[in-house]
Amino acid sequence: EAAAFKPTILQCLDDDPDERPPIEQVSQTLKDLKINQEMADEWINLIINFGSRDQMIQMKMSATLEQLYKMVIEKQNNSRIRFEDMRMAFGGENLERTKETLEECGMYDNARIIVHMRMSGGSQYIQGRKIGKTVKVTNEIDVVTEDDDTPTMQLPCGHAMTPESLAYWIKDQVDSRKTEIRCYKCHQKWGLSQLKDMGLTTDEKKTMELGLTENLLHHKYKCKECPRCGLYIEKIGSGYRIMCPMCDNYEFCWNCLREWKAPGSGYKDCGNLNCSKYDVQQLLQSCGTATMGYSNISGVPDIRLCPACGEGIQYNEGFKHMVCSGCSHEFCFVCLKKWPCAGNSSDYNKKCVVAPRQTVKPSD
Repeated sequence: EAAAFKPTILQCLDDDPDERPPIEQVSQTLKDLKINQEMADEWINLIINFGSRDQMIQMKMSATLEQLYKMVIEKQNNSRIRFEDMRMAFGGENLERTKETLEECGMYDNARIIVHMRMSGGSQYIQGRKIGKTVKVTNEIDVVTEDDDTPTMQLPCGHAMTPESLAYWIKDQVDSRKTEIRCYKCHQKWGLSQLKDMGLTTDEKKTMELGLTENLLHHKYKCKECPRCGLYIEKIGSGYRIMCPMCDNYEFCWNCLREWKAPGSGYKDCGNLNCSKYDVQQLLQSCGTATMGYSNISGVPDIRLCPACGEGIQYNEGFKHMVCSGCSHEFCFVCLKKWPCAGNSSDYNKKCVVAPRQTVKPSD
């Protein structure tokens, strides 16, 4: 309507003034165009029918049929309803996945759309899970549960499991840091391609694939992830200082996975507190001293370990009362006794004896 009307107005400018349409007619047509645009942005309710079940969704009149299909799929909590299998019909016509808008299809508020599914003949289901047509369904006993009341699938090695048992066994293997899936009974290795049609959900397949890969990287190749970008890195050599090739000049410690804080310290000492027992010991012996605020006690090592859990604490300013961020233990930073060290929690100014430098982690 807009495309047809626009050239008409332009042509009128060159026409004879007596032949031009009345200004009232032009104004009314422009108002109609504005109303049509507002209608396109209007939200409507659509009733999506799945047999005996209806579902209500809201969409703009300007939304496309392709967007409608995606919205309906997203609203389903059912991995067996696949995008490629779904078809929808409205007003005696099949709705194709096109850029055509709901308004162009004649949709209106509370319009009813009927869903139908295209399914290949011979689909098999066990425990509500879809089994591939090439998978043999048997009555053999489940080798995991030893249950013979439920149909089972014949696995690549010849043993049988239900889909639920297979999903459980795969999760157990992944959680046990395995890098491959083997039969529960005979330990024959199964390829991932052999398991793809055996009733596993999309999420279970992804968990299996990702879990096996992460186990391979973490436990076989001893990879660690860059603390900044997450890139998997395999360390070679004996040094702990690692530069990530994906992060611009970012170096981190392989041991504690924190940023390398000691640029000139070689490849062993990253400068982070609590990186290793050796580093902690070195820091405790070489750290500076501080004077406590309020109590004016001097010569106190400025790095202490919590007497309760061994968490490292560095003094910056303030009084001698400390609360460990790791275990909430309260103690005196000067004498290392449980707070209040003087018997009165308000005695921040009271003198106490400076405890010597700690030599080992208390929890050791």
